[in-house]
Amino acid sequence: MRGLLTSAFFISVIIIGYAAEKEKVQLKRLFEPDNQSLIVTTRTLTSQSATLVQEFAQNAIIGLHATSGTPGNLYNGKSEYNNIKLKATSLKHRRINWQQTPKVMLTSKAATIYAYAPYQALYPFNPNRIPIKIAADANYTPDYMYGRQAVGQKAVSQISPYAQLQMKYALVRVTFEVCGEGINDSSYSISSIQISNRAGGNLLHSAGTMNIATGQITPDIDTTIPTLLTLVHPMALGTKRVKTENGSLSSDTPLHINILPPDKPFSNGDVEVRFRINGSLYLYTFPSTIFWKKGTIYHYAFSFNGQALKLLNSQTAPWIPGK
Repeated sequence: MRGLLTSAFFISVIIIGYAAEKEKVQLKRLFEPDNQSLIVTTRTLTSQSATLVQEFAQNAIIGLHATSGTPGNLYNGKSEYNNIKLKATSLKHRRINWQQTPKVMLTSKAATIYAYAPYQALYPFNPNRIPIKIAADANYTPDYMYGRQAVGQKAVSQISPYAQLQMKYALVRVTFEVCGEGINDSSYSISSIQISNRAGGNLLHSAGTMNIATGQITPDIDTTIPTLLTLVHPMALGTKRVKTENGSLSSDTPLHINILPPDKPFSNGDVEVRFRINGSLYLYTFPSTIFWKKGTIYHYAFSFNGQALKLLNSQTAPWIPGK
C-alpha cells in the first residue's frame, strides 16, 4: 500500500509538473519575440463597391516599413525592418498571399506598418524620401502608392498579427476621350498623347521624392521632361472611356498619363497636351485656376473636327485602388 501511495504521489508530481510546464510553454509562445510573424492583407472596402476590393494583382511587389509608431523608428530597433520586400505569391478567392523578405516577427509590443509601391531595392532606405520618377515614355511610369495599416483596426502585435493595409495613389492620373464632330470617327485615330510644360515652363516636374506616411512628393526642380503616351495600336476617335459598375469615372482607360502633382494651380497656358491624330499634331493648352491634386483622376473629353480640338467637358473623381 505504501508503495502504491508513493507511486501515486510521484505520478501526481509528474502530472502537475507537466501541466505547469505546458502552461509555461504556452506563455512563452505568447510572449516570445519570434513566435508570430506579421500577416498582411490588402483588400479594402471603398465607396465605389459594396464588396471588398483587391488592390493588387498576383506577382505585385510592394515595400513595407515596420515601425514602433513613426517612420524611421524601426520595430524593436531592427534594421532589417526598414525596407521589407513583400511579394504577392498567389491569389485565391480575391485574397492575396504575401511573402515577406525578411519576415517581421512580432512581440507583445505594438507595431505600426507603413507601405509603398512599387518596391525599390534601396540602400540606405529613407522612408521620407522614396524616389519617384515620371518616365519619358508614359507606359513605364508606375502607379506609385503609399499607405499604412487601416485606421481603426486592432493594434498589430503578437496577439493580433494582422495588418490591413490601406493604400492611396501619390500621383495624378489624367485621362482623355476624343470624339469626331462632323467627321467620320473611324477615319481618324490617335497614335500618341504628350503632356508637357509650355516652352520654358517648369510647373510640371518629372522626378522627386515621396513621404511614405503622407504621400507628399517633393519635386526635383531641375526635372521638367515631358511624358509621351504612345499607343501600340492607334485608337479610333469616339472610343469611350471605361466606366465602373455604377457608372462612375474609372481609371481603367488606355488614354491615361500619370504625372507628379504640381505644387500650385496652373496659369493660362502653363501646361500643354499634344494629340497625334492621323500623323498630325494638335495642341490644347489647359486654362488657369486648375489645380491637379494627388490621388485624383482628371478626365477631359474633346471633340475634333478634322482641324482642331475643342474641350467639351471635364470631370474629376477619386483615384480608387483596385478600380
